[in-house]
Amino acid sequence: MSDPGDEPFRDEEAPLASPISRFFKLGGLAARVGVSASVERALGILLSPVERERRNAELWARNGARIAQALGQLKGGPMKLGQMLSLQDDLLPAELAPFLRLLQQDAPPVPFEPLRRTLRHDFRPYREIFAEIDERPLASASIGQVHRGRLVDGREVAIKIQYPGIKKMIRADLRNLRLLVFAVGETFWKGDLEPFWDELEARLLEELDYRRELRTQAQFVARYEDVPGVTVPRPVPEASSARVLTSELVRGMSLDEALSERVDSPERDQWGRRLFDLFAEQLFSHGIIHADPNAANFAFLPEGGVVIYDFGSVKAVPDAIRRGYASIVRAVIERRVDELPRRLEQIGIHRINGARISQALVDAHVNAIEPLFVGEACLGGADSVVTRLMKLALEFPRESRDITIPPDALFVHRAMAGVMGNVARLGARARWIERLARFVADAERSETEGEL
Repeated sequence: MSDPGDEPFRDEEAPLASPISRFFKLGGLAARVGVSASVERALGILLSPVERERRNAELWARNGARIAQALGQLKGGPMKLGQMLSLQDDLLPAELAPFLRLLQQDAPPVPFEPLRRTLRHDFRPYREIFAEIDERPLASASIGQVHRGRLVDGREVAIKIQYPGIKKMIRADLRNLRLLVFAVGETFWKGDLEPFWDELEARLLEELDYRRELRTQAQFVARYEDVPGVTVPRPVPEASSARVLTSELVRGMSLDEALSERVDSPERDQWGRRLFDLFAEQLFSHGIIHADPNAANFAFLPEGGVVIYDFGSVKAVPDAIRRGYASIVRAVIERRVDELPRRLEQIGIHRINGARISQALVDAHVNAIEPLFVGEACLGGADSVVTRLMKLALEFPRESRDITIPPDALFVHRAMAGVMGNVARLGARARWIERLARFVADAERSETEGEL
């Protein structure tokens, strides 16, 4: 018997739902982007470096709007991939990134009826579990939609339901998404994209397994249940399935609400420090990071408390990378800057031809983060650390596009970029280097213990 929950959207329920329409939408987009990029590469041979850079900027300004619009319409894999790429400022043309960041906002909601078909199939009858479900979504994302509900025992819950047929859609989309990623990537990066595509694809497919996410979420609940100021909603296994994930309903302020005038700066400092500490602790102390730092995956509580949502994208960081980054941070703290090209090379960050990153580029990065060494600093603002780091890609355009990282570090960089962006938006101030050093010491201790 066919599974009604696996049937794609009907024509009246959502646009571009059929495999054929999605094939032509994605395939056509990849072709247009690829052709325009190829033409520019051919013309670039005849142009001066300055003119080539100008035309390349114009190319990605045009293609950025085109790509973001198409990926947002398609939801599923295309939108999720766009969100992943939107947090990779160091891997994107500067002109493309702002358009993809639009995909971090909530997607347009879909009607509840196709989601009800999934509930009816997975829970028979589902009304014996869910006494009430609000058909207006709390949040609408790339793979599923979240609705407020109440269980028959009275508990208030958040119910995340996958879009019908989303697994088939994503698997069908992957071939054309690969063409699009390579069409974009090969125009501004000289390295082998295949390992990075494999990592993106693996993480994307993992997010479809809500049973896996439930187990991961339960692990994060156990890790933080006794940590003041950190809340992870408890999953409800008896009201969950492979396509439905139910959790206790925990509300808080969104990032936009946290930025309102009624919130005092000291409280925003607390939230920013908490977000920063969470990332640093997960990377250096635990080696497992929440790798989807979209602002919608966090909420803010009084007295600096933070709620973490959505555990579909969680990355286990290999020990070699975790300890390698710890050694890099330690060298920066102790101003042993001349060691950095070698230490970066040891964890797989180097020029594409295998050569070490130049000392000039390393020195420029260390100078950009100088405010972090001189007391309390804000990551955001016109002359902030984040702004300074982003400008380096323009100051070193050729070498910045000639650097490779290990694929296992891709989602570490994604999480780091997102967290720094969220902390910068909050305008939080702290002695960031001192906070970071505490967690780096955990990685150093684990390395010493491993040698005993």
